[in-house]
Amino acid sequence: MTTVWKVVDDTDPRIVYGGEWNQSLSEFGGINAVNQASLSGDIYNDTLHITKANGTSLTFRFNGTSLLGLYGTWITFDANASSSYPKTRCFLDGIPILGFSTVFQAGRATNHKLLCRADPDFYKGTMSPGEHELFVNSTVDTPFSVDYIVYEALPDASVDGEVLQFGNGAVQEDRDPHLSFSAGWGTNSNDSPSTSTPGSSVSLKFNGTGIQLYGELTGNSSNVGTYQLDGQSPQTFQLFSPGVTASSSGLPQWTDQLLFNLSGLSPGEHTMVVAHNGSASAMPLSIQYFLVESLTAEEQAALLPPSDPPQSSQASHTKTGAIAGGVIGGLAALVLLGIAGWMWKRRRGVRRQEDRERPHPFTELLSPISPVGLVTNAIDPYPLNQNHFHPSTAQNRSSGTKVKSSSPSVENYPLSPVRYGGSKHQARNMTDESRSGASQRDPDRSRMAHGSPLSPTSSSPNVVRGESMVRHTDSGLRMREDGVFSNPQHVVEVPPDYTAT
Repeated sequence: MTTVWKVVDDTDPRIVYGGEWNQSLSEFGGINAVNQASLSGDIYNDTLHITKANGTSLTFRFNGTSLLGLYGTWITFDANASSSYPKTRCFLDGIPILGFSTVFQAGRATNHKLLCRADPDFYKGTMSPGEHELFVNSTVDTPFSVDYIVYEALPDASVDGEVLQFGNGAVQEDRDPHLSFSAGWGTNSNDSPSTSTPGSSVSLKFNGTGIQLYGELTGNSSNVGTYQLDGQSPQTFQLFSPGVTASSSGLPQWTDQLLFNLSGLSPGEHTMVVAHNGSASAMPLSIQYFLVESLTAEEQAALLPPSDPPQSSQASHTKTGAIAGGVIGGLAALVLLGIAGWMWKRRRGVRRQEDRERPHPFTELLSPISPVGLVTNAIDPYPLNQNHFHPSTAQNRSSGTKVKSSSPSVENYPLSPVRYGGSKHQARNMTDESRSGASQRDPDRSRMAHGSPLSPTSSSPNVVRGESMVRHTDSGLRMREDGVFSNPQHVVEVPPDYTAT
């Protein structure tokens, strides 16, 4: 996570002034007069809030890490002015923070003067990221002015056209991580990064539309440096000798000097490289901070890749209706298929049941026949207690004639259980093995059992040549079909195992 330092001008509405303040410099000869009297650069944005009254104050609320610095201007170039400096007291969240004095110089103005700052080491454990309030009051008879405030925003805080400050060692305890220094750099008496090594450089990547570099001018000989934006051809800037002794070392020194200013850059990310490009024995290249004009919210939005346009409400409803229609149609088709399958299965079961219950008049009923045509324990298909004549004893009800059996006795006739006169007593079919055995032992008897005609050479009596005789295995209904019953005048039908006399 990275943080940036934001610059708040004295005219920002977030700064609330209490007491008697004004913005006019007319009594000092105007803004230009003050700047010309300053050895520390020009007033930021050419605006100040000035007070001479006792008990004046200001309040500034911000959301940040709690680190900040308050900058102003001391105007003491009036020869009759008091030699005392303004007496100010600064509080952060009710806790006093560090204030600074300066060397009084009659006839001079000190711009970019650090009036107070929050020192995290001094107030360790009492400050934390979040919402904070700076309160400043003054008890002076010397003019006191406020120029701007810098504070460290929360990590990854959004920006919207604010001015950002990078590399200000006066308020930052550590070197700014946004700056990348090559070999050959050190610090000077003001703790500012400085180099006398030609080719030594510092680079900064930033998102913005403008950039400025502020630095120090120290010494009696001038020098040159270069700046290079986004890999373009390096541009030269001058390091002029101030020619005025204004430092504790006795050497001429000007601070907070504008070294170069680039504006109107295309919105987006840029890379700035600043290098020493002069003599190692001449003025060193000393930098104090960069100011960057950040991108506005609109400029940031314009850099984002285009997104798909949102679907209209009508298109969304159409798509939803199509999906719902497809789901309902699919469910209806499944229901119809299920009903059709159930009806088909039910109809098939009814047909099978009807087939099982339908009567079959010519059912194969013979049991296996022994080689001599005798079967023990045979079942008499015509018991005496039924309304049928018995082959051996029954008397014809119409004529009174007796019917003689063609076999020795009914007990010896090889019969199986049969259906009586088309009743519902249905005998089970013989197995294939039984039918096969019977036809091999007695072909004529097998043919008679199946209701097939006997040949004229058969041993059955009373059959004229050219006629056919059919012996039936039951006394049920006779169905006329193609085949042996197609010419009934040539067929002699005989009841089971007896003949008419």
